[in-house]
Amino acid sequence: FGGGRSPEKVFEWVSDYDGLVQVDTLASAMDDTVLLLSEGVCGVTGPEFLECNDDFDGADGFLSGIQFAATSGTSYFFFVEAWNGGAPGDPGIVITLTRL
Repeated sequence: FGGGRSPEKVFEWVSDYDGLVQVDTLASAMDDTVLLLSEGVCGVTGPEFLECNDDFDGADGFLSGIQFAATSGTSYFFFVEAWNGGAPGDPGIVITLTRL
C-alpha cells in the first residue's frame, strides 16, 4: 500500500471510546514505517480508507503516526509496512494507541 519493501501487518481495534486517538509506531525498533488507517468490515460496511502516514511530525527518524476521531463500536484497521524491507511481523514493529 505505501510503496514499502515488505508485506504489511494488519491490526484491528474496535473502539470503546468517542474522541481523539493517536496510533503510531514511535516505540518500534524499526527505523522506517508506513501506517494506513481504514474503518469498517470488508464486505459489510467498508473498508473505508481514512488516512495514511509515512513520516510523522515530531518523530525521531521516519516512523509513522495518525491522529483521528474515533467512534465507539467502530472497527478500525491499522496496516503497517516496514519501508526499509524489514519483516513487519517481527518484534521490532510496535503499535501504540493513545486516547488524547
